Amino acid sequence: MKKLLLAVLVGAALGFAASAGTSKSDSSAAGNCGPITCSPKQECCVSPHPFTYRCVTPGHCPYNN
Repeated sequence: MKKLLLAVLVGAALGFAASAGTSKSDSSAAGNCGPITCSPKQECCVSPHPFTYRCVTPGHCPYNN
C-alpha cells in the first residue's frame, strides 16, 4: 500500500513538473505571461530565479534568446 501511494505521489510530481515546463515554453507567445496578460504586439519576458514577468516589444527580452 505504501509503494502504491509513493508511486502515485511521484507520478503527480512528474506530471506537475512536465506541465510547468510546457507552460513556460508557451509563455513567450502573446497572451498569458505568468500573472499578467500581454497584448498581441508584445512578448512575455521571464527572468531567471527569482521569476519576474513583464511584457516587452518582440526581440527586447534578454532572457528569451
